[in-house]
Amino acid sequence: MADDAKGSAIVPVRLAVNLPATALVNEIAIDLAKLGLTGTPDSVAEISGNARLLHASKPPEIKDGSLHVHFDPPLAGGTSYGFQFNFVYDDAVEVV
Repeated sequence: MADDAKGSAIVPVRLAVNLPATALVNEIAIDLAKLGLTGTPDSVAEISGNARLLHASKPPEIKDGSLHVHFDPPLAGGTSYGFQFNFVYDDAVEVV
């Protein structure tokens, strides 16, 4: 199969993140395996209205099997926040 016969797949994941009652939260790490995701996505984007809560110069990134999300300003602990991430897997679709 030629390389041009492949396409990408996007896996949307909606999350309600319940933060512990700490004073402020600058970063969270979400274990991808616990979400049922395997493999490392080629890119990640937060597409909900809460994308405004993310740190502008530190986009979401995958490190050590977890999605790391940074906030600026920090989030208040003891509450919940909703997010929707698109995990993009390049060349995940093959035309057969």
